[in-house]
Amino acid sequence: MIDDKYLTFIVVANEGSFSRSAEMLYMSAVAVRKQMNVLEKELDLQLFKRTSQGVKLTDAGEILLEGIQTVKGASEQVFERLSNYRNSLKKTIRIGMSLMRPGTPLIEIWQQKNQQLSDFNLQITAFDDAEVNLSSPSARLGKDFDIIVGPNDGIRWQESIQTKVLGFENFLLAVPKNHRLAEKRVLSFDDLKNETVLLPPRNESPNIELISRDLEENHPEINLVATANFFTPNIYNDYANQDYLVFIRETWRYLSPSMIVIPVEWDYKGPYGVMYSREPRQAVVEFVALITQE
Repeated sequence: MIDDKYLTFIVVANEGSFSRSAEMLYMSAVAVRKQMNVLEKELDLQLFKRTSQGVKLTDAGEILLEGIQTVKGASEQVFERLSNYRNSLKKTIRIGMSLMRPGTPLIEIWQQKNQQLSDFNLQITAFDDAEVNLSSPSARLGKDFDIIVGPNDGIRWQESIQTKVLGFENFLLAVPKNHRLAEKRVLSFDDLKNETVLLPPRNESPNIELISRDLEENHPEINLVATANFFTPNIYNDYANQDYLVFIRETWRYLSPSMIVIPVEWDYKGPYGVMYSREPRQAVVEFVALITQE
C-alpha cells in the first residue's frame, strides 16, 4: 500500500494548489499543507516552490512524482490481478433472466445472504420468454445458464428439471384501457360478473387448475378462457383491444403499458422459485441449498 502522504502529493502536484487539492480530497487546506511539510521533512528535500499563485514542483518534486506514479500504477495492477485471482476461486452461477422472469427474488436473497453466498459469483444471461413452452422453461437451462427464477409449477416441466419454491405472489387482472372496469382501483367478484377472464393453460398447472375450479364452482357467472401455451409479453398486445381480462402475476404488472393492472378481492396466489437442471453442477447444488435454506 502507498502511504497517504504520497497520494496527497500526487493530487497537489497535479492541481498546483493546496486549497484545490483539499477540496478534491475532502480535507482541510491546513491538513494538506501539514502532510506535505511532513513529507519534505522525511525526505529532507524541498518538493514545492510556494508562491502566492499556488505551488510548483521542484526538480526533486518532479523526480518523486514520476516515481510515485510508476509505483502507484504497478500497485494498482497487482491488486487488480489479486482481485481477478480471488474471483477465479469463486463458483460462478449463471442466471437466465428475461422480461417475465427477471430474477428479482434471487437478487433480494443475494442481498440478504451476502455473507453466506460470498463464495459465489452471479453471471447474468438473457433469454427470450418465447423460449418458454409447455415442456420446458427453456431448452437452454443447464446448458447456457444454470438457474431460472420465476413461475415453476408447469406439470410437464417436472419431468426435465428440478424446482424449489421460494414463495408465492398475488394474481391480478390486466384490464384494457377502454374497458368499463379500467377506472376501478380494486375489483370484486361482482365486478367480474359476465366478464371473460383469460388464464394460462389450466391442465398444465395444478395451481391454475385449482383456481379455475374454484371460479367455476363459486363464481359461474365469470367466463373462463385458457390459452394454449404459457403467457409471453405479447399477451398484452394481443388482448389490449379486446374485452378479455388477463390473469397475471404481480411480477408482470409493469409489463403492460397498453393495459391497466388492477388487484382483485381474492386470495389467489401462484408459486415462484428456482428451476435448474436434473443433472446440475455441484456448485449449483450448493447454491440452491443456500438460497432455499430458512
